[in-house]
Amino acid sequence: MALSSEARIAQFAERLARRDAPVPPDPARFEPARVLDRLQRALQPLTQMRLYKGRLTLARMCYAFLDGKELSSAALQQAAGIGDIAGSRARTRLERAGLLRHYYPGSQRRYRLTRYGEDWLLAVAQDTEIPPPPVVA
Repeated sequence: MALSSEARIAQFAERLARRDAPVPPDPARFEPARVLDRLQRALQPLTQMRLYKGRLTLARMCYAFLDGKELSSAALQQAAGIGDIAGSRARTRLERAGLLRHYYPGSQRRYRLTRYGEDWLLAVAQDTEIPPPPVVA
């Protein structure tokens, strides 16, 4: 059965209206597993780590900063589920990537995200465009 010209135009208008309507956001995009997956994928170009397990460790450390502004070595290791040596290596990778920095407020070393690290983490967690890394002179 052939459509009338009027029906075809109505279908065309409806298709164009749907084309211009924004795609509704996925409500599951903020689930921890999805955020961790985005984090580990976004860490690959920054850290040059090829192994999924290593990037997942770094992603868990980054994810821990969603709850706290600064964390101790032990808190980062606990968040990632790793020991002292692996924790030290992971923190060093995040520092070299420009996402993390350490300081001494007293006798214990504490870790914070850099300004770029905060912007990067927010963009990855919200599934928006990741900012380019800062240019080091």
